[in-house]
Amino acid sequence: MEDQQFEIGLIFGEFQSAIGATRLTDIVKRLRAADLLVKFVQSGEDAVVYVGATTARYEEEAERAGLLKSLKYESGYAPFTREKRHMFGEFALQRDFFSSSERLDLLWRGVVSPSKYNGAGIPIEKLSTEKTLSDIVYLHNHNLIAGIIKESEYQWPWNMFHWHSLPVQSIRDYIDSQTALYFLFVSHMIKGLCILAPLSVIFLALRYDLGSDAAAEAVWSIITVAWGEILKRT
Repeated sequence: MEDQQFEIGLIFGEFQSAIGATRLTDIVKRLRAADLLVKFVQSGEDAVVYVGATTARYEEEAERAGLLKSLKYESGYAPFTREKRHMFGEFALQRDFFSSSERLDLLWRGVVSPSKYNGAGIPIEKLSTEKTLSDIVYLHNHNLIAGIIKESEYQWPWNMFHWHSLPVQSIRDYIDSQTALYFLFVSHMIKGLCILAPLSVIFLALRYDLGSDAAAEAVWSIITVAWGEILKRT
């Protein structure tokens, strides 16, 4: 969806039967009763229910969940409340105040929580087991992805070896912390290998010139151990 109001797509494969249609209608009604954005689309033999939420609905769920958010001027973290949203900066009223992963978590709470918590109470696991719900898709925000890619592009040669050029925070906000750490580790390793690779070429040449494999391998082992220790500490 271009406007990115919707975050999740629920795909139902048995909606054409009378029982399936009745159940699907009930699910849509319960989602709307929970103040969630809902759009129903028929795609071939499947039905897709797109689900999203307004910023106000995300705020309500974040307050109920006690979601920790960064305070203004990076002064710490505190549970989000609508009454004190001014403490969280000028973006507190904007949609991007909640990261993509936070919106997904909050939206799922709204989908599965019981009605007494203003949730839709949809039994996702039961529907999946019964094969009524055939799949769940997460909708990507192509503008955010393009922005992350643009941030990560190296502007040769000026920041090729800049250790903080990877947009780790953007990746963390869009996906999750584990994925961001993986990208950070791979970036760190590649940049470290940029130092080790030329040395390996030099010692490979010396190995043939000196004709002594044992001496070259001993020196190379020492360098490799030292390189690994330096990489671990940086």
